[in-house]
Amino acid sequence: MIRKLKKEEAEKLMEEMNLQYDSQLKEEGLFLSKDEKRESRKIFLYTGDAIPNVPAEWTGQHYCTITGDKMIIPSIEGAQAIGKTAKKTIDLDYEQAKYVMSGRDVEVAEEKEGGYYILKTGRDVLGVGFVEGRKILNRTPKSRRTMQQYRTI
Repeated sequence: MIRKLKKEEAEKLMEEMNLQYDSQLKEEGLFLSKDEKRESRKIFLYTGDAIPNVPAEWTGQHYCTITGDKMIIPSIEGAQAIGKTAKKTIDLDYEQAKYVMSGRDVEVAEEKEGGYYILKTGRDVLGVGFVEGRKILNRTPKSRRTMQQYRTI
């Protein structure tokens, strides 16, 4: 079931996302919610005039997923939007970025507080990763990974 988020719900979503990633993003458009009855649900962003009567995947851009424990996990496109102003980021070097984009977990030199972070290399936003200590657990969807295989670093 697809439903349009009310203005207050959309504002609350953006407020929580900005709080979680220490950002000041203001997004324009309609937010559509899918899978209301499941533990986690997908949120799509639509910027057209009228919502066509087709599935959300064809209507908007997958923006984020809200998990059962109220964590907001941006998609790659959502991470690229919020990554412009986010401060809760991890900068990766080129080799680490290649590993992340191929679906591998990586380790960073400095230990971080656990949770989701926006992953960047230079000015490029790669997506999100879940951090446990010094290890970044990869969250790149299989369909978006590069075909190169690298050994774990």
